Amino acid sequence: MSFIKAFGSLTIKRSFTAKSLHPKKFTSILDSVPTKPRNPWQIFLREHIKEYKDRGEKIDLKSVAKTFGDKWRALPESEKEKYSVIYKKEVALHKAKLENVLNNTTPKQFKTENELRKKYNLELVKDPRQPRRPKNNFLFYLDHLRSTSDPIMVTADVKTQLSEAAKKYKTLDASEAQIYVEKAKAASEQYARDMDAYKLSTAS
Repeated sequence: MSFIKAFGSLTIKRSFTAKSLHPKKFTSILDSVPTKPRNPWQIFLREHIKEYKDRGEKIDLKSVAKTFGDKWRALPESEKEKYSVIYKKEVALHKAKLENVLNNTTPKQFKTENELRKKYNLELVKDPRQPRRPKNNFLFYLDHLRSTSDPIMVTADVKTQLSEAAKKYKTLDASEAQIYVEKAKAASEQYARDMDAYKLSTAS
């Protein structure tokens, strides 16, 4: 285990992202995607850990954690800002690389990748071109309320919106509710056709 990975367990809960992006059991389509940094503090740690490695000494993780933690907290905000800038640049690079890979991977490659990920209990990779699940009748009703600027959708918080919209939906007569039932049915049928086409593309 590398020092950085070991140190991470002392400072922050291990992110599943790094493991899912760079699995060791197989060659992933995401191997070229740099791991997304967790925060500016991680950048600071990475840049200063070399002094410990150069000494060739046995590293006590708790001691080093305290040393670097104290140094980080003592930094003026102007110095910390430098690491924030680096962090933002690396996050942007991660996002750009990830999008590039996802948009240039074939459906068949996604299928192969995810079969391996299931085998090793890794997070699956979502193909951005895979059809999205259709809305149900209630979600189509919510769309209607939003498009007509219904008062509860304009002034209320999200939780209240859903609660009040559900109450209103239950008061609709059969003919009014049927409008949204038909929309949901049409969307479901279209989704089935799109998924059939997508599944065919994973086999070619």
